[in-house]
Amino acid sequence: MSTWRICSVFSAVCLSACVGGGDGATASAAAGPRATFDPTGFLAGDVSSQASAVSADGSVVVGNSQSVSGKAQAFRWTRLDAMKGLGLLASGSFSKAHAVSADGSIVVGEGDSQAAASTVFRWNQVNGMVALKALANSTLCVGAGVSGDGNVVIGTCLTTGSTAFRWTENSGMMALTQFGGGSNRSSSALAISGDATAVVGAGHPVLTGAVVWNLAGEAILLGALPGDVSAAATSVSRDGGVVTGFSTDANSHQRVFRWVPGYGMSILGTGAQVFSDLVPSAVSGDGKVIVGWGNSADAEHAWIWDEVYGMRLVKDLLRTDYQTEIAGWALSRATGISDDGRTVVGFGINPTGHTEGWVLKFQK
Repeated sequence: MSTWRICSVFSAVCLSACVGGGDGATASAAAGPRATFDPTGFLAGDVSSQASAVSADGSVVVGNSQSVSGKAQAFRWTRLDAMKGLGLLASGSFSKAHAVSADGSIVVGEGDSQAAASTVFRWNQVNGMVALKALANSTLCVGAGVSGDGNVVIGTCLTTGSTAFRWTENSGMMALTQFGGGSNRSSSALAISGDATAVVGAGHPVLTGAVVWNLAGEAILLGALPGDVSAAATSVSRDGGVVTGFSTDANSHQRVFRWVPGYGMSILGTGAQVFSDLVPSAVSGDGKVIVGWGNSADAEHAWIWDEVYGMRLVKDLLRTDYQTEIAGWALSRATGISDDGRTVVGFGINPTGHTEGWVLKFQK
């Protein structure tokens, strides 16, 4: 089951947004475009890491590094400085980074504190990790996205059911529309456009499916693919003009959709690959390149999609288009993409058998 999938921790919704050194790639001597592949490494003493998002220009990567006991700490990575831990909230035991602003200066995620089991944090180099005040009557919140300028944060809090929120410094957390009735009412926010005009996620995943909230907080119901039973929107382009997500059929198989205003929702082809579940995690600034992961019978596989070639495994793309081999690596999930679509981040199994984040840059 994917970490984007709706589950029971937040009643209707649980979002774990919810996710070294050296160039691990080798290339043949033939002329042609190349790619660089950088493992993120781990924080000191840790044994695994996951990259979860990348800045718009591709220079800053965020995610979490984990100890052998599973305790996570949020990190910020650049090629120059490598991986730096972002610390914990006061009295906290874990932190995870889920999103980063366009210039990489602001990081958003979740961590625990003395006051709450899960609190949204916003980090910058001046103030460090600062907890955001939760919605009323909630002690469980997850930060899932941040606008390009870092001034708007979105995510989900457990209230009665679950409630999507939109945060600014002036307004604090403001609840977005819930759908359904009684304790079954819910909504979840999973991503925000770079210009902050669109927040995407799910209303009640079965009753309403995927949802877009506009700048005024009005909900546009996208629904699901024809015949499917639920859906959620998981990523959105810079200007809110392209939304992607997954739609689930009666057999619990997830398919990827792409929604454009005026054209509606369309299914993305899977090419030659056959997966039981597909999750789109991020989309380029112009909406033309999408990344994510899928499940086969034996493993997860990172994929990339564009309008010309459709869906391909990232590892196959490296080999065929960029003459680049990454011996010993299994690329499990692609979790983020830069605005220009040339930097992709994710995590997989490294040659020593450990889970490790990676950063892939396609050269022109």
